[in-house]
Amino acid sequence: MDMIVKSASPGKIKAFVRGLKQATLLVTAELTKKE
Repeated sequence: MDMIVKSASPGKIKAFVRGLKQATLLVTAELTKKE
């Protein structure tokens, strides 16, 4: 993981984190819908 962070630019990291948050929200919404 450290190697990926060092080789990635700040913009890529921000985009990755943003995508991760969106994915988490989507999964949470799906799980909430099923219950």
